[in-house]
Formats: sequence, C-alpha cells, structure tokens
Amino acid sequence: MTSVQPDLWPRLRRPLVAILLGILPFWLFIGMSQTTTIDGEVVQDSSLNVLGVILAIAGLIMASKMLRDDGSYNHPPRWWPRTLLAVLAGLLCAFQIVQSLGFYKVIL
Repeated sequence: MTSVQPDLWPRLRRPLVAILLGILPFWLFIGMSQTTTIDGEVVQDSSLNVLGVILAIAGLIMASKMLRDDGSYNHPPRWWPRTLLAVLAGLLCAFQIVQSLGFYKVIL
C-alpha cells in the first residue's frame, strides 16, 4: 500500500505559504494609523499597513507564478487542488493589498 502523503506537502507548500502571506497582515501591523474624534464620535479612521502591503504583494506574485508555471516545461503538471489554492491565495492577497492600503477596513 503506497501513501500519497509524502508528495502532498512539496506540491502544496507554495500555495499554502501564499495564503499565509495574505492572512498574516490581519494581525501584523507595521505602518500608520490616524483616528479623528469630534464630540466623542469617530469621524475619520484611516490606516496604512506597510508590512501588509509587502506581504500581500509577495503572496500575489507567488500565486501568479504558480498559475503561470504549472503544467509548463520543467514544472509539475497542473493539479486542481494546487490550482484552486493558488487562485484562493491570489484573491486573498489582492483583498489584503486593498485593505492594507486603507480603502476599507475589516476587523477580525
């Protein structure tokens, strides 16, 4: 009986790392934040997470390279779980870039 487990981690490592790069900026913040309060009410809340932008761009580049290279010469053939995770990582990183730039705010 042959196990498939040893082959799974090397093939899924890069998309999982890209997903991690898209998720980490929800909790890691290195940047600037400003809140304006008038009469006890918050009227402006802006932030820029520089670390979040850097990590999300790195994850987006990793995901796009995986989608581009899978199945091409000298690369492993396209495998739907890896492709699905790479697409998910790309979408998550794109979402994280926009949030880290302060266009909208999601609080976890």
